[in-house]
Amino acid sequence: MRQFVLLLTLLPLPAQRSLEFADIIEQREPFSPRISPDGRSVAFLVRQSLVKTNATRVSLWLTTAGAPPRQLLEESFIGGLEWIPDGSALTANLPRPGRPALWRVPLDGGAPSAVFENS
Repeated sequence: MRQFVLLLTLLPLPAQRSLEFADIIEQREPFSPRISPDGRSVAFLVRQSLVKTNATRVSLWLTTAGAPPRQLLEESFIGGLEWIPDGSALTANLPRPGRPALWRVPLDGGAPSAVFENS
C-alpha cells in the first residue's frame, strides 16, 4: 500500500489553471425537465451565459434511457416547454418577432413549425 501511495505522489500532475470569471458565468444550467407521456424520454432546457457576446443562450435537449442526450434546438430564449399528448413532439415558446408564439418542435431535430399566432 505504501508503495502505491508513493508512486502516485511521484506522477506528474496535469497542468492546472486558475478559476476565471468566465468559468463561473458560463456554466451550463439545466432546468425545466419534462418526462414524455410514455415515460421513456426526458426533454430539458440548458441555459448558458456567454461573456464574449454578453448574451444568454438556451438549448433544448432530449434524452432516453441508454442514449446520450442530444440537442434539438438552440435559441436566445425557449420557454413553456411541454410534450404534446401523443409524445411525438414538443411545444415551446420561441422568440420569433412578429411570428407565432407557440411552436411545435419535432424530436428528430427538424425545424420548428408554428402552432398558432400570438395576437
